[in-house]
Amino acid sequence: VLATPSQDRTVRLWNMQTGEEIRRFEGHAAGVWDVDFSPDGRRLVSASLDQTARIWDVGTGDEVGLLIGHRAGIQNVAYSPDGRTIATSGPSEFGLFLWDAGSEQLIRQLEGHTSGVTVINFSPDGNYLISGSLDSVPRLWVVRDETEPGIFLRGLDTAHSTTIRAVALSADNEVLMTVSSNGVYRIWNTTRRNIISQFVLVRDEFVTAATISNSQQYIVTGTESHQIALWDTGTGTLIRDYDGHDSVISSIKFTASGQNFITGSADNTAIFWSVEAETPVIRFEGHNAPVTDVAIADDNRFAVTADDEGVVIAWDTESGDEIRRFGGKDGRVLSLALSPGGQYLLTGCDDNTAQLWDIQTGEIIQQFIGHTGVIEAVAFSQDGQAVITGSRDGTARMWDAASGEIMRQFVGHESPLSTLFVPEDARYLVTGDQSGAYMWRSQLDDVIDLACEKIVLDLSLEERDLYQINDDYEICDVISIAES
Repeated sequence: VLATPSQDRTVRLWNMQTGEEIRRFEGHAAGVWDVDFSPDGRRLVSASLDQTARIWDVGTGDEVGLLIGHRAGIQNVAYSPDGRTIATSGPSEFGLFLWDAGSEQLIRQLEGHTSGVTVINFSPDGNYLISGSLDSVPRLWVVRDETEPGIFLRGLDTAHSTTIRAVALSADNEVLMTVSSNGVYRIWNTTRRNIISQFVLVRDEFVTAATISNSQQYIVTGTESHQIALWDTGTGTLIRDYDGHDSVISSIKFTASGQNFITGSADNTAIFWSVEAETPVIRFEGHNAPVTDVAIADDNRFAVTADDEGVVIAWDTESGDEIRRFGGKDGRVLSLALSPGGQYLLTGCDDNTAQLWDIQTGEIIQQFIGHTGVIEAVAFSQDGQAVITGSRDGTARMWDAASGEIMRQFVGHESPLSTLFVPEDARYLVTGDQSGAYMWRSQLDDVIDLACEKIVLDLSLEERDLYQINDDYEICDVISIAES
């Protein structure tokens, strides 16, 4: 079974085999943010913005306990592995609350964070509690020893001081690269979540665009003063400068091979470059407004550019001739992406929508509607079956390219998204905003695995009969859950 919290003030219990609702838990006066099962599966605790946590009988749906003491909404709740203790926290309070699950009495408060607590979890033996906070410093608390106030883990000072312009993830998912608008390039270990190396690529200049090659050998940066530079990702050293634009560099994209890149500028032009030459290979001229974004096909046959007036143009990369203009869309087009194979074009616009275009016909074949902010970044999945959009509303969304239906929503950014990266490993998605980079699990199966680790429990024969679940049906590997 699966339990889900909702902003409609309820918690619902689902049969994961049939997708049918089994039971509904009602009683909260505001939205419910988090739930957790007791280890024996007989109780469920829910955390709500109404400043309470409630304990429910899973079999009957009755409320059997109420935890009162928070002065702001509760966002996180967790049962200890032995079921004796419940931990709660909220984004507007700096402390964690430990409760006796039986008597519902507050045991103690754990204080030390300097900002709201956003995540909590018990260690497998129940002796420790780990917490993450908006102060960017995770803490490990000794739960059983009241004389120990808490142990600091290494600080996760992940925040860049300015907007992230480019992100990339290594093939083994172990190394993350970020480039920010203040010119700082950082290399991260994704497992330890710490900085491996840091370089200042550009000084006294505002980086307005950046990109990292697929091979992760090169970085190209563009600045407000229309300077373009090629950098070595391993050492952060300058390889080559390029000169060709007369205004702000708005966008940069590498070709699939990493041997060429294309730049767009507020001077109304785009330029196709070779990493080996300081002079342009070819210039694309035809826009009457600043170029906002660029894209290039995997085989380099054609490039696509968009401008501030919503005009989108496809170009022949050998001759520089215009191939096609895409019309029918009012407003600014801020972001572009080409599908694998180059059959389709994805555009993100300032009216909060994205469009899928047929390259051959120039027609819109699908629209993606749901964001509440301007779409700053777009991308295709590696197989081209899904599209991803990143918005100033602080979310990224994954959509079915054929149907236009939303598949996943990635919520957690505290500022507008500025960039997206789809790695070779389809299980992940990397996003960047005005302060940091986020690495997400993008596949539903992986999300289910995470759900299994927390709120899916093995059922007794009586419970299987009660919920009408076949005895041989198993959605989670219960052995792995017990060992984790």
